Amino acid sequence: MTSKYKVSIAEQIKAAQIAISNALIDTEIADALAEFGYTIKKIQEGQVLLDVALVEIAARKAAFGTYRKSTADMRRANLIARDAYQALAKVVRASFTREHLVVLGLNRREPRSVAAFLIGAYIMFDNALTKPGMLEALQEYGYDRVRLTEGKALVAALDKANQELHAAKGAAKQSTQEQDKAMKELYDWYARFIKIARVALRDKKQLLEKLGVPVRASRTAAHRTAKTRSGHVSEETAAVESS
Repeated sequence: MTSKYKVSIAEQIKAAQIAISNALIDTEIADALAEFGYTIKKIQEGQVLLDVALVEIAARKAAFGTYRKSTADMRRANLIARDAYQALAKVVRASFTREHLVVLGLNRREPRSVAAFLIGAYIMFDNALTKPGMLEALQEYGYDRVRLTEGKALVAALDKANQELHAAKGAAKQSTQEQDKAMKELYDWYARFIKIARVALRDKKQLLEKLGVPVRASRTAAHRTAKTRSGHVSEETAAVESS
């Protein structure tokens, strides 16, 4: 976890899991942290935040799965309802008077938006079923009460799919906000924890690494000796090459 570079949620969770689990099970780490106020109880608070974050991540994943399914269902219902609408509209426009077109709401272009289409489609099927003379006239072209009722049911199915899509979209947005909130709380806790851990374990680099904190390698005496010897070899080589 770092604010300097963009880190994925998976990486943040993994970092928190490593730090918290090892801080809880390693007594040496726990004792060192306790001297700086990070008791087992306080570390367990981090575990609670981690658990909440994992729940919110799973909830968001499920919410977006529902949203994707609702989107697909909506598209399918829209295609089916519009096909039924267009079939009847073509029959009426080809064979009926302008007065009939007005009654069925077909004296204008097919609405493009879903909301407007639903209004227009309900008007068309409702009036075809209820306005005097319309049902009788349409029966000659294969549109009896059963077929018209089925067409209206397809419009109702689109209406329901549209409502479910909006609900799923809202739930997905809400789940994202809940996840972001949980991750921020976990990140803030983790950031403070690591700062204290660096102090508590400043002389025990291997324990810091056990918490998943990268430790910059220090220059040991062996490294310095190796560099010195390397320097001598270079000088001797240079002397030989110049002779």
